[in-house]
Amino acid sequence: MELSEQQLKVSETELRRYLPRSLPVYGFLMHRNRVRSDPLAVFVDRWPDFNVLICRPTCRQKGDLFKDIHVFANDKTSLEETIRKSSVIDWTRFLCLENVCSNRPFGDFPFMTSQRAVAPPPGFDHRHIGLFKAVASEKEVPGRELAVCQVKILEDVSKLPDIDRSGMSLSSLDESHVSLVNQTWKFSNSDEALVMIRNM
Repeated sequence: MELSEQQLKVSETELRRYLPRSLPVYGFLMHRNRVRSDPLAVFVDRWPDFNVLICRPTCRQKGDLFKDIHVFANDKTSLEETIRKSSVIDWTRFLCLENVCSNRPFGDFPFMTSQRAVAPPPGFDHRHIGLFKAVASEKEVPGRELAVCQVKILEDVSKLPDIDRSGMSLSSLDESHVSLVNQTWKFSNSDEALVMIRNM
């Protein structure tokens, strides 16, 4: 079921109940409810007591394929039914699934396909990896492990060590840096990635 504007606001409030587990999806939805940027659709398995919430961007051009699909799952059975039977996820094209949240504090397991990617990140319950691989296999979506990342929250910044900042400077990137980022970033180096990098 696709959510209306009013339902998006209610779902943001509902996701707050699951913090910090829902933080990545909650933050994405909170931003979306306040700033109208890229067009996207938000789906739930049922309303109002949803167990699965999926934020799917609208893909209008090739570079849009790199836009992440954000997923919150509170129940493995509902998640399985949603990704296996619904048309919310288009398994025929490149995908990047993010924020498949469950009961672990951190973790990331992405696997890429030749034309598609499945990447459940922070908060992902690694027991769901098999579920995503099984559905991808059923739908004949080949995959491979690309990277494993860990996301942690530092609760006390006073524990950070002092560092020597001499000779180091930070500045913002601008349009002139797009090709450099595209050449050096392991997830890009393609024409499609140029659009994504420009939109960052």
